[in-house]
Amino acid sequence: MMANYAEIDGLPVIDNKKIARDLLRDQMEFEGMLTSDGAAVLKSYNYFKVADSYYEAGLLAKKAGCDTEIPVGASFRNLPNYVKSGELDEALLDESVRRILTIKFKRGLFENPYCEIEKLEEALMNTEKEKVSRKIAQESLVLLKNDGILPLKKGTKVAVIGPHADSLRYPVSGYTYPAYIEMMDAARKKNADVSFNGIIDEQAKAEAEEKTPKGPFDEQECPKDRCSGADTDGQSDQKHTQDNRFHGSFLPPSRKRKNFSMLMMSCQPEQAVVVICL
Repeated sequence: MMANYAEIDGLPVIDNKKIARDLLRDQMEFEGMLTSDGAAVLKSYNYFKVADSYYEAGLLAKKAGCDTEIPVGASFRNLPNYVKSGELDEALLDESVRRILTIKFKRGLFENPYCEIEKLEEALMNTEKEKVSRKIAQESLVLLKNDGILPLKKGTKVAVIGPHADSLRYPVSGYTYPAYIEMMDAARKKNADVSFNGIIDEQAKAEAEEKTPKGPFDEQECPKDRCSGADTDGQSDQKHTQDNRFHGSFLPPSRKRKNFSMLMMSCQPEQAVVVICL
């Protein structure tokens, strides 16, 4: 089990004993291992500010019920010092060691510590798993309103608009197969513009060029090749402005205000992707 990055009432999940121990262990009777998300322990110090140091952040997470820290684990390596100072009960370390060793013994990792390369493709990619993954994705979608646009009729035009409309990688950063292929390819070509950080790469590049990445609702001049010239109101050669959320649209401005259905918008407005059906 991996603890969520989020906080509830100002307290990160990883530091919340009521969730990580009382709910997960006592009420739900979970006996497995609870790990941090990547750099979540560090975030509780430098982002959520609930600890005075990175090491103390590790102490708080361990006391709350977290068993391991990823990806580096520097704060958890320091936990024995808190045991020596009397600030951490050694029994809390013992319970985590017991959980992790139990999992390793059950999985046969001491007898077979390395994976069998020839079985990886079968284990990771097969028809049954793809069906389950597709079903999960379909059932996770929530349709708030359908005014007749769905199901899509043959010939319907679909516009995917926004700063990341053409990005398969952005929505989940590096946690996808396409992103993995992109990163491997970039490593071979020694392309420093691509890492596992997704949107962070774009922000860093913009900052290096002393530019400010535009938000989706910033007003900007409409691209001439997309919405200048005559629109459906008969206006011609008029300079239009548009919200950046519609940047890249092939629609004239007046069409943008009517005769379309907004089907989907990403949950983060500052990095919005909008799908419009015409």
